[in-house]
Amino acid sequence: NLLGGASYAYSSGSVAVKTAGSESSSGDVSFSTGDSKTGTAGSISVNAGSATSDGSLGGSINLSAGSGNSVGSVHISSGASTDAALGSVSVLGNDNLHLSTSAQSIGVSGNIAIATGTASASKSGSVGVATGDSKSSSAGDITIQPGSSGSTQGSSVQVLGGESTSNKASTTGGDVEIASGAGAQGDDVRIHS
Repeated sequence: NLLGGASYAYSSGSVAVKTAGSESSSGDVSFSTGDSKTGTAGSISVNAGSATSDGSLGGSINLSAGSGNSVGSVHISSGASTDAALGSVSVLGNDNLHLSTSAQSIGVSGNIAIATGTASASKSGSVGVATGDSKSSSAGDITIQPGSSGSTQGSSVQVLGGESTSNKASTTGGDVEIASGAGAQGDDVRIHS
């Protein structure tokens, strides 16, 4: 165990793990568990401390890449698999979950791409966007809207069905379906220019 010093009145001691600076490339820091041939390989847990008194805040976990003329990247991925049992990546926020790129004063702000991987022998994965159900009130809305433009042309929203690249005569492209929700009384579908 690697622990900071305990304290009963003030903050306990900190633990810092880092490599020294360098005029060239600085060293790496790696955390890994050993491989397992027949059982389950060990896990790595990174947990911030809990706060037990009223009005106090639990600790945060900050994961960020280094700054520079070309900034570093943050990659989070599940492990590769030799069969169909693939790993998952779950991100859960108890209150809000924000996914955004940073603002830029010069140049273009970053893009956000949500996509499934390519499949060679079967169907590729699906992308689902949904809000949770509500038993006693209205479920959350889904809004897809570009940002405001300072130019003379606003940005567009495109909803496209998939293209089929098969050479068969019966080939059809994917559908685009827009429907209102079901209920004791159905609601409307409104399209405005």
